[in-house]
Amino acid sequence: MADHWYIARGAAVAGPLARVEEVVAAIARDGTTAGSHVWRSPWSAWRPVESLREVQAIRRAERGRSRGASSAAHVLEDAARSRLRKAAALVATASDDLEALTLTLERMVSETRARAGLVHRTDGTLGRGLVRGVVGEGALGCLGAIVERDDEALRAARLGPRILDEPMSTKAGAAAAGRLGLEGVRGVALVPVYSRGALFAVLEIAKHDHPFRRSDREWLRALSRVAAAKVARHRVS
Repeated sequence: MADHWYIARGAAVAGPLARVEEVVAAIARDGTTAGSHVWRSPWSAWRPVESLREVQAIRRAERGRSRGASSAAHVLEDAARSRLRKAAALVATASDDLEALTLTLERMVSETRARAGLVHRTDGTLGRGLVRGVVGEGALGCLGAIVERDDEALRAARLGPRILDEPMSTKAGAAAAGRLGLEGVRGVALVPVYSRGALFAVLEIAKHDHPFRRSDREWLRALSRVAAAKVARHRVS
């Protein structure tokens, strides 16, 4: 589903723009964010352009290099790679499998500005999940919960990574949101982590503000591969 963003500069409004990257490109062409605001459903009010994490990434890059040295798109790509390197370095410090998965989840929740997330450690024999790690609002009460093999979210994750933009319209999204006890969930990510060719864990993440960015999707997949490599090294040692 398209993001449908709108930009307001004074009385002038532009939109809809399908992706946040188009918003950033428009801002870059304009050359200034002074007095500019953005809106998308289901926000109740316009927000300053500077509140967008993509714009914040550009501002950080500008402080480290001369203005205009790179396009906005290149700056965002560099920022994504930098975020991944930093997250990978953190995951590398983990002392065991569970810590690696929990650190991975923490970075995923933080970087995508999600509301909460769970680590489901899967049982290779019974196929059930056990919640072994939690991050965010309402998640602590889920710690230690058993998730049965036929749970819709686990079933979806077994087929590969899933980003659900309208989670409450799907059985998998409703299962994830219901487990966390969250209302107004606008996006759910189901990220499987494999080890030795088998499903080792599922990272379940929920957003209440708006759906996950398109740019979040590959970043989540890339970090899940980092986690899988770390888990593999621990299982060999």
